[in-house]
This record gives sequence, C-alpha cells and structure tokens, in this order.
Amino acid sequence: MAKRTIQLPSFGGVANGTATMNLPIGWNYHQLILQRGGTFNHDHIVGIRVMADGVPVWDVSGAHLDDHQMFDGLAAGNNTTKLSTINFERAGLSLPRAREATAINSRLMRTLQLEIDIAGSTNPTLSAKGVVSTGQLADNRIIKKRKFSFSPGGAGIYQKSDFPFGSDLISRIFFHSPTSTGKIDAITIKRDNAIIFERTKNENELIQTNGVRTPIANTFVVDSSELGAGDQAYVTAGVSDLRFELTMSAAETVTAYVEYIGLHNSGH
Repeated sequence: MAKRTIQLPSFGGVANGTATMNLPIGWNYHQLILQRGGTFNHDHIVGIRVMADGVPVWDVSGAHLDDHQMFDGLAAGNNTTKLSTINFERAGLSLPRAREATAINSRLMRTLQLEIDIAGSTNPTLSAKGVVSTGQLADNRIIKKRKFSFSPGGAGIYQKSDFPFGSDLISRIFFHSPTSTGKIDAITIKRDNAIIFERTKNENELIQTNGVRTPIANTFVVDSSELGAGDQAYVTAGVSDLRFELTMSAAETVTAYVEYIGLHNSGH
C-alpha cells in the first residue's frame, strides 16, 4: 500500500494541560509522528487519547506507550530529537497486508481527534505529521486500546474476570507492574473453563523473544501475534466466562491495557 507523510493541522491548547488536534477526515492513518519543542520530554506526555466520533478508542500514558512500542521493536520517544511516534499498525507481522490492516480509516468516521495530556513541561510546543494512505484496507477493523487498573492484595492466585469481551477480538493484553521487575510470576487464561494460555513469565518471554517481540522488564504481555501471524487473536463472541488467573509473588497495583480489534463503533 502506497503511503505518504503529511503535515497535520495545529494543536490547540498546547500547555500543561490537554492539547487537542482534529485529524482530517479522508485518510487511512498508519502512524503519527509527534515533534516536541521547549522543555518537553517524552515523559511529560502523561496521557494520549484517540477519539473517534467522540468516543475514546485509545487511552494510554506516554510511558506505557513507549513500552508497547519497544515491545514491538519500534523506537521509544527520543528526548534529543524530541520525536515520538504513535503506531496504529500491528507491528512485526510477517505479511504487509496484515500489518497495515488496523490503520484507522477515517472515512468511516465523522470526527477523529488526538488528545495529548501534558504535565511538567516548560514552554512546550507540539506538532505532528501523519503517515497515511488512501487505499482500501483489509477489513476496516482497528486496534482499540483500553486501560484498566486493579490491585492484587498479596502473594497467591488473583482472579480477574471482568475485562469486557464479546464481539471484538482480543489481540493482546499488557499487564504493567510499577516495580522494575514486577510481581506477576505466571498467568493462566480460561475461556469457559478451558485453559487457552498457561505460562510463567520466563516461559512467556522466551517464546516472545524467539518470535517477533522484545520483552519489557516490568510487563507481562499476552500476545496472540507474538510469532508474527496476523490471523491470530482471542475470540470471545458467545463466551460466558473469560478468566485471568495471575500468580502474584506480592501485592501491587497492576495497570492493564487490553487491545481489542474491531470496528470503531462496535464492541468495546
């Protein structure tokens, strides 16, 4: 698919607060490139939201987005060049068509906005370019990145069974720990009582390193596309119970990002 890089409109409200941009309708958005100025490091980006028709389809912190993109083998936000990227494709997949399939087709939307929460910067400036195309995408489904937080109270098995599920596929889930190594030793996933995933953290990282991923120290990732196959995802339509059993070595607060794949106005 032929792509081009274009200058996007100016942000409004660039200060310590929320900067907002209305993305032009008509493009497939594969990636956004943010250019920061002033005393504005990547970690001053404390929140990123992508809003489709007024509904958030992405909600992630700048630091966690860095982790997600490094896990995919992409560059982290750079405080020398002051460049950061937001990638909407499924990186690392073996087929270009599969990688590009989750670009955001804005032609299906009335409005598409980018919101950047900024804190701790001095005289910040912010602009963006888009890596875009106009061709037909595979099926117009996008990644929807949802944020959750929960707090296992101590060592042992913690059960998490209230992630929303249904019509959308689940591509992967990032379980972030606030400590440098994390307290999640293993995860088991049960779909209607059948085990569909059962690994220790070390096993998980070995498999993903042998695949197409770069594990992050404080993050346990369940990734259906870890070996580069774009047709892999967890189906939950018609499922009554989807249960995650986390083996914890100690108490901590976990931030989880569930990446759903679906139409922007369906499911989750």
